Amino acid sequence: MELHDPAPARHPRRPATPARLQIHPRHAHTFGATLATHPLLTGLERHDLDEITAGVRDRLDALPPKERPRHRKMTTENIIWAAILDQRGLSRSLISYLFRVGENQIRALIKQVRPILEDLGHHPEPIHARLIDPSDLANYVMHATAADREGKATH
Repeated sequence: MELHDPAPARHPRRPATPARLQIHPRHAHTFGATLATHPLLTGLERHDLDEITAGVRDRLDALPPKERPRHRKMTTENIIWAAILDQRGLSRSLISYLFRVGENQIRALIKQVRPILEDLGHHPEPIHARLIDPSDLANYVMHATAADREGKATH
């Protein structure tokens, strides 16, 4: 006796698990993360930022899991970047806006990471502009980037 499917499938069967991880656009935070790691805001070139981030991450990974800073919407790197922005004097309300988490949560996360940054000898100069809201922040970066491009174009 041969078993067969009484009705042939009209559509190809879908795999039970997706072929690759799908990230919902709400969780991508590309604009915030790109802006948060901009050298003008961090005071660091990308490779220096990566070095500091790796150093802090190693220290955090050495902590017992329950003592590590964590937030369901933020990666460890995001938490470290937030602490660097805090060191530079960016307001916590702007930092919480960039990473789309509450101000109280960002304050608690920064409080855990900032001492590690200081232990590693990271004491950056503050940002000299007064940035009150997200539009100030975006304008500051865009203006400085445009001025930098114009300066390079004339040389």
